[in-house]
Amino acid sequence: MRSFPPQFCQDIDEDVLWVVRGGGQHVSAITNKLIFDLITQNHHPYDSHAEFSRGFSACQAGDLRNPHEADSISARAWDRGIEAAIMFKRATGG
Repeated sequence: MRSFPPQFCQDIDEDVLWVVRGGGQHVSAITNKLIFDLITQNHHPYDSHAEFSRGFSACQAGDLRNPHEADSISARAWDRGIEAAIMFKRATGG
């Protein structure tokens, strides 16, 4: 496996995925989809709950406030959506 200097790579999910940065290389839309799929798979079964998607979108819009009652399934799904959005942003540099 080819390795890259740390300043050009970001370690995501315990060395499972490396995203190349800099040097004129850009992450494509297909790669973004693969990154998204990998991240959401790691949040199963919450990734299939509607609140996962709402939490993901809310985080991208800058809203981290969970509107659900603490420790409910909806609250956990929302939190996992926020966590996934943060991981996605770090992985894609967006």
